[in-house]
Amino acid sequence: MTTTDALTLNELLSKSLGDWIAVPTSANIAVNTCVRAEGLNQYDGGRDDYFTDWWLYITDKGNAGIDRRIRNYYTSNATCNVFGAALAADAAVNANIRVHRYSFSEKQVAINTAVKDIYPIIHRRLDLLELRSGDILPNSHFRDWAVSTVPDKWALSGVTVVVNTSGGFFWGGSKSARVTPAAANGYMYCSHVEYPRLLDLSGQSVSFRAVAQANAANAPMLRIYTANVSGATQTLDSSTTALANTATLITLTDQTLNGDLVNISFMLVGKIAACPIFFDNVRVTGLQNQEYLLPTEFRHGGLSRVYIQSDGDCNTIFPRAWDEIISWRVMDDGSDKYLRLPNVYSNDKYLRLTGLAPLETVNASSDTISLGAPDTDLLIALAKYKLYQMAGEPASAHDDARFMTKEAKAYMEYQQLLPRLRMGVPSRVMQIPPVRG
Repeated sequence: MTTTDALTLNELLSKSLGDWIAVPTSANIAVNTCVRAEGLNQYDGGRDDYFTDWWLYITDKGNAGIDRRIRNYYTSNATCNVFGAALAADAAVNANIRVHRYSFSEKQVAINTAVKDIYPIIHRRLDLLELRSGDILPNSHFRDWAVSTVPDKWALSGVTVVVNTSGGFFWGGSKSARVTPAAANGYMYCSHVEYPRLLDLSGQSVSFRAVAQANAANAPMLRIYTANVSGATQTLDSSTTALANTATLITLTDQTLNGDLVNISFMLVGKIAACPIFFDNVRVTGLQNQEYLLPTEFRHGGLSRVYIQSDGDCNTIFPRAWDEIISWRVMDDGSDKYLRLPNVYSNDKYLRLTGLAPLETVNASSDTISLGAPDTDLLIALAKYKLYQMAGEPASAHDDARFMTKEAKAYMEYQQLLPRLRMGVPSRVMQIPPVRG
């Protein structure tokens, strides 16, 4: 997949605006507010204060990401004195800077506004194999992380967790959870608090499975904990042997849960202190399930088609045979969206979801969007228009007319590119309700 990072997007927008100066510093930045860059002399016309009230952005080294307005500029030593707190010292290194009329941050806001407004003309194509028939657990391939320290719909007890996207340590999706217990038997868990639908498993026979890998033998374990209205509790532990440095399917199968549950938790346990474990492909079956929590992208995008694996099961590396499901629906409870299937299907089959979603937004300079040239030209054209809209408010009567002219030209540029660069929207099957006898 072609991607473009935020630093490059900002450069493209700056060049489109005619607002692009990039030079290295000619002296190491010290603990003060001065930045010296002799390359600026070729632009300053020999004038002090030429860059006063412009913006200076530092792209790398110890002050990477700093975006400051210039207080004063001195042509004799090509030094910018910037507003704000003292910069950090860069010992024995020279940084790269950009000097702009519009700030780096303003341009990022314009780019993110364009990302939002350009959907679905420009979008990401989605083709996900991360839901499994019969699985009641949410986010069980750990695709969604609203915060970087815990996957959505999960919680922590005595562990730290980070998202892993390194190949070889996820199985079936594109991410896994790297769980490190502070002490023996710390765990990451999903309970009725995070996902109330788990209480529907009261009195059911369930199977709990996950793929795990650690650098020590028998480090990963699965545990189910329940408590019911009478105060009776259950603690059910897996006994699967797990080899060191080997992906292992850990299982806790055919466990009968108490009825009338008021507490239920599915735990991914680390039995050895400070031993990191990669967990993925987690699932719980045992209920005739027709509704599945949709991944975040489909909550904000559009689901086009749904297929079910017709050969093998979800332990297959990559399924090759699919049957399309018709008459599915998307349910919205106000905070989450669910895929509702027209029938109950046999357990442990991959569900394949295709559709589209908005492009990613960018914040840090290393953030990327799933878009490359020449499609970035259309996004940048719209971002340019959005920037002029923002810059024109508020403005004097004289400046207002100037910005309106710039806006009109930018919007015309966008419209000229639109027929050639807009993306086609994937077809969608008509959803005809099943006939009831």
